Amino acid sequence: MSLRNLFSAFRKQPKWLRISTYLLSVYFIYALILGLLTPLILQSQLPQILSDKFQRVVSIEKVRINPFLLRVRVSNFVIEEDKSDELFVKVSLLEVDAGFWQTLIHLTPTLESLSIKEPYVHLARLTGGEQTQFNFSDILENLSNDNSQDETTKKDSEIPHLRVSNMVLAGGQILFSDDVSATNIAFPNLAFDVTDFDTLAALSTVTQQQDKVTADNHYDVQIETAEGGTIGFAGQVQLAPFEIKGNIALSAIALAPIWPLSDDLIEAQLTDGLLAFYANYHLSEGSEGIRFRANDTQLSLSNLAISDSTKPRITVAQVSINNLNLDTDSEQIDVAEIIINQPWIDTNFDKQGLDLQAMFMPSTSATSTQANALPPQEKGSSQNQGEESNWRVILQSFALNGGDIQVKETLVSEGMFWRVFDFNIATGMVDTKFEVPIEFNLGLAVGGDVTSYPEMASGYFNSEGEVNVSAEQISAGFEMKQFALNQLQSYLLPYVNATVQDGIAALSGSFEAGSSSPITFSGEANIANLKVIDGLQQQPLLKWQDLNIQGIQYQSMENQLSIQTVVFDQPFSKFIIYQDKQTNIGDILVESASNDADSTAETEDSPSSIPAPQIEADEQQNAENVQSNLMAIQIGDITINDGSAYFEDNSLKAPFAAGIETLNGNITSLSSTPGTAANVDLMGKIDGYAPVLLKGEVNPLIEQMYLDLNFSVDGAELTFVNPYSGTYMGHFIDKGLLSLNVNYQLENNQLVGDNQLVIDQLTLGRKTNSDQAVSLPLSLAIALLQDSNGVIDLGMEVSGDLNNPSFGFGSIIFKALGNIITKAVTAPFSLLANLVGSEDELNKVLFTDGSAELDESATKTLTTLAEALAKRPGLSVDIEGTVNEVSDAYELAEQKLQKQLLELSNQTVLPENFGPSTVPISGPIAEALKTLFTTSTKQDVEEQRQLVKAKLQTQDSEKVIPAEELEQGLMIAMYNQVRSTIEIPRHELAKLAEDRAKSVKLFLTSNGMNPTGYFCSIVVNT
Repeated sequence: MSLRNLFSAFRKQPKWLRISTYLLSVYFIYALILGLLTPLILQSQLPQILSDKFQRVVSIEKVRINPFLLRVRVSNFVIEEDKSDELFVKVSLLEVDAGFWQTLIHLTPTLESLSIKEPYVHLARLTGGEQTQFNFSDILENLSNDNSQDETTKKDSEIPHLRVSNMVLAGGQILFSDDVSATNIAFPNLAFDVTDFDTLAALSTVTQQQDKVTADNHYDVQIETAEGGTIGFAGQVQLAPFEIKGNIALSAIALAPIWPLSDDLIEAQLTDGLLAFYANYHLSEGSEGIRFRANDTQLSLSNLAISDSTKPRITVAQVSINNLNLDTDSEQIDVAEIIINQPWIDTNFDKQGLDLQAMFMPSTSATSTQANALPPQEKGSSQNQGEESNWRVILQSFALNGGDIQVKETLVSEGMFWRVFDFNIATGMVDTKFEVPIEFNLGLAVGGDVTSYPEMASGYFNSEGEVNVSAEQISAGFEMKQFALNQLQSYLLPYVNATVQDGIAALSGSFEAGSSSPITFSGEANIANLKVIDGLQQQPLLKWQDLNIQGIQYQSMENQLSIQTVVFDQPFSKFIIYQDKQTNIGDILVESASNDADSTAETEDSPSSIPAPQIEADEQQNAENVQSNLMAIQIGDITINDGSAYFEDNSLKAPFAAGIETLNGNITSLSSTPGTAANVDLMGKIDGYAPVLLKGEVNPLIEQMYLDLNFSVDGAELTFVNPYSGTYMGHFIDKGLLSLNVNYQLENNQLVGDNQLVIDQLTLGRKTNSDQAVSLPLSLAIALLQDSNGVIDLGMEVSGDLNNPSFGFGSIIFKALGNIITKAVTAPFSLLANLVGSEDELNKVLFTDGSAELDESATKTLTTLAEALAKRPGLSVDIEGTVNEVSDAYELAEQKLQKQLLELSNQTVLPENFGPSTVPISGPIAEALKTLFTTSTKQDVEEQRQLVKAKLQTQDSEKVIPAEELEQGLMIAMYNQVRSTIEIPRHELAKLAEDRAKSVKLFLTSNGMNPTGYFCSIVVNT
C-alpha cells in the first residue's frame, strides 16, 4: 500500500480515532526527543561546551531524562584541575524533579526537588603574596572575559519567581589545600537542606505560617570537620529585598589545622585549641543600607596553646565571651562578660626585648602585602576613618583568673627566673565612650630564683581603684607585702660585692596620676629583718630588725617628698679592715671596665673645638637646671633604737676590734629648705662603758651642706687601741684614758673645727718590733705634752674647703694632730720657750772660742730653760758639747804659743792686748819669738827679714823701708808662721767640748732639772 493510500485511509477513520492517533504521535515524539535524543545530545555536547567555557576538562558519565516524571539525572559530573587529571569538582548524582502541576496551579516555575548527592570540591591556594592565585582563578578569569551582558541591565533586572519544594545536598566533601603553607583542611561531611523555597517569599509572611512543620525558605546546613567538630547554620532567607536570619553554631572546631594558613604572617604557631560559637543573627537590606544584628552570642576558646618551633609558650584554659549583642543601626556592641581562665605565658627578656614580641610581629612580606593591597587613597585615610567611627562597645565585666607568667630575664642579670602567678584582674563596666571611670581590682603573687621558676610566692601585690580614660587619669590604692629582697640579688651583683641574705619589704598606700594632673602618693613602707653580708669575705655588713617609714607624701607638681617618721630598730653596721688593708666597704663597688670604655668614647667623641667660655657656660646652665629639678624633702623624725656598730682591723700585728652599742636618739626636722637645720641628738657607748654623744644641727640636703655638731667621748680606755699603738707607735699602752670633745661647723663649704683632746695618765708599755711604727720619739712627745698632773690637754683648730678635691675630714684632723706632735718632737725647745713666754733659742748655749766658762748671755739662756723644765717634770735634757775645729783650734794654738813665749823669755805676763801686731821688736819676748821661729820653721831670721822687705817694696823696689817698720813686719810674719806650726790634738778639742757640757749640766741640775727625766738634746757651741 502506498503512503498516499495510507493517509487517505486514515482520513476516513472516525474523528476520535484520528485525534487519539495525533496525540499518541505527539507524545511519542516528545518522549523520543526528551527521553532519548536530548540526553544523548547533552551527554555528547555539554562537556565540550563547558570545557570551552572553563578551559578545563569536563566530563559527564550519563544524562538521563524521564519525560513522564519530568526528572533529570546527571551522573558523575566532573571538572578536572587545570593541567592535571585530578578532580576539581565532582557530583556523583544531580537530580532535578520539575513540578508540572504545581507550576500550572501557581503559574510559577516550580521544582519538586533538587538533589545533589556526594558532591566533592577541591579548593587550593597556589601562590600567596600580592598575586594570590587559586585553582579556580583561571575559571573566573575566563568567565569574566566571556561575560558580555550589560552591567546596568543586570543591576536593574528583577529576581525571577521560582519555587523549589525541597533542595537537598548530602554526602558532600570539601578539601582545601594551601600550597603556600602546605596545609590541607578537609570537611568530610557536608549536608544542606532547604524547604519550600520561594524567591519572592517575604519573611514577614513566613513567620505567620506557624502551623506548618517547617517554615518557607528555611535552610539547614550541617558541616563536619575532619577533627570531629561541627558547623551548623539554620534559619530563613528572603531574596528581595535580601534578608536572612537564623543561628550559627560551631562546636569543637580544632584551630590547630587552620593555623598554618597564617605561617606567612607571623612566626607563632597555634598548636592546640578548640572553638565553640553560637549566635542568633539577622541580616536585612533596607532603604538605608544593610543592617546586621546578633544576639545571645557565645564564644568560647578552650585549651589554647601557642608555640614556637620547639615548645608551647602561651596556653589558655578558656576564653569566654558571653551574651554579646550587636546592632549596626545603633552602632553598638554589648557584651555581658569576658572571662579568661588560667592563661600561662613563658617568655624570655634579653637585650633584644621580649621574644614573644618577635613571635607576633608581622613578617616583612605580610606587612608589605597588606600595605600594597590598600588603594592609595585608603592608605592615607584609614586612620581618619577609624577616628570618625561612632561605634560603641559596652563590656559589663572583664575577668582574668589564675594567670601565670614566667619570664627568664637576662637583660640586666646573668639569668633570673621570675614568675608572676595567681594573677587575677577584674573590672567593672567598660564603655568605649569612657564617660564613666573603669573600676578594677588586681591581685598577683611574684617570685624569683636564679636556678628555676619558683613554686612558692616571695611577694604579693594587690591594687584596687579606677581609671578615667577620658581624663587620662588613674587613682588607686595598693599594697605590696612579704616581698623578699634577696630576689633582687642578681641585679646587685654587677655593681656591688654584697649579698642581700634576708629582708622582707612592704609598701602600701594610694596614688593618683594623670597626663594633665600631678602624681600624688601617700602611704607607708617597711623593711624587716634586713641582712646584708659582704660578698667577698661573707661577713655581716648591714642589718636591722625593722625599718618603719610612716606618713610618706609625694607631690610631683611641687616635686616634694615628705615623711613623718623613720624608725630604725636595732640597726647594725660592720666595718672591717682585712690583712691586705682592703676594707669590706671599699670593695663593695664593682669596678666596671665598661665605664672606662664609655668615658674613653665620650672623650673621643667630644668636640675639642668648643671654646672654653662656651663649655663653662654650658656647665653653669646644666648646674642651674639640676638645681631647679632638685626634689624638696622633709623628714619629721628619724629615730634609732638600740643601734650598734662594729669595727675590726686585721691589718695590725694584733687584730683590733671595737664597737658602739646601745646607740639611741633621733634626728628631727630634716628638710631641704635653705636656712633650716635638723636637730641631732644621739647617744651610745664604746664597748659598753665609754659614753659617746653627738648633738647639734645638720642639713645634708641643701646645695651646700650645713652642720654645727658637737661630738664627745668621755673616759675611753686607751688600752683598747693597743693593736694600733703597737703597730704604728712602736709601743703598747699600759694605761690611759681618752676624753674627746669636738665641734665642727660647716657653712658655704667652709669647715671650721675646734677639737679638744684630753689624755689622762698616758703610760707607754713595752716596745714592739713593728716595721710600720713611726720614727718620732713618742716618749719625748709625751714628756713634752704631759703636765705635772699627768694630763695631756690639746686644743686643735682645723679648717678646710670642701670644694678642694683633696679635702677629707679625717685628713685635716690627723694632719693637725700630727703637726702638733711633729712640732713638739722636732722643736721641743720652742715648746718649752712658749711655756715661759720666751722667744729665745733654748737649745743652744754659746761659749767664747777656746773657752768652757759660762758668760752672761749663756747664764741667761740656761736660767730660762731651767724655768721651763720645771713645768715638764718628766723631761730632762741631754747636753751635747761641741767645738769649732777652726776657730777653737786657732784660739788654742795661740794660747799655746803665748805660753811658750813666756817660758823662753822668763817673763810672767805678756803685754796687754798681746797679739801678732803688738809683739815687741826688741827685748826678751822678741828674742824668744826669733828662737821659736828658727826651731819650729827651720828658717833663718835674716832670710825672713829680706822676704818681708821684698813684700813691702812690691810696688817700688827702690823704696826705703824704715827699720822699725821692717822689724814690726818681721815679728808679725814670724808670729803667724810659728802659730801655724802648732797642732792641736783632737782630744784637746774633745776635752773643751766636754768641759762646756759639764758647765751647762751643772748649772741646770743646780736649778731644779730632773736628771732622770726623758732627755732632749741641747747643744753648747761657740
